[in-house]
Amino acid sequence: MKVVTVLRRGGDRGNSGILNFQGKREVKVCHYGGVVIAAFANFYGDCTNSIVELRALSDGLKLCSSLGFREFHVNTDSAATVLCISKRKCGFWKGWYWFQEVLELIDSLKPMISFTYREGNRAADYLANLACELASDSLFHGVTSLPKDLRWLSCEDASGLPVLRV
Repeated sequence: MKVVTVLRRGGDRGNSGILNFQGKREVKVCHYGGVVIAAFANFYGDCTNSIVELRALSDGLKLCSSLGFREFHVNTDSAATVLCISKRKCGFWKGWYWFQEVLELIDSLKPMISFTYREGNRAADYLANLACELASDSLFHGVTSLPKDLRWLSCEDASGLPVLRV
């Protein structure tokens, strides 16, 4: 199994516990051995958090596929998404299309999907805020295309040092 990690962060700045709100954004950061390969921040508009989670997971899996990766690791801060995928059952009808798409991608790419706490992925949080501010999609290829602050955060995230929430 390749150790390509796809980290993601979703929700709305300041209101991440609310299920229906404007300004949804999502991000994925693909890195191999701590080096960023590609990152994206997609703005999904007005929809539920569950829909954003599924759409972003689908987009991230498609990005990994386009880069030629199979059998990689996906970390998500959504325990509900991990549960739905492990049971292969979607509990909300509005997410059915994206859920089916995610299952097809999982079947073909064979990623390992697991839960992680958001504190361990500040780079993804930075990109999520960027997408929210721009209200548009952004795609980055390689470390040199990342904003300077994001390069620093990516290095810190890759180091595996503990992050304290104050």
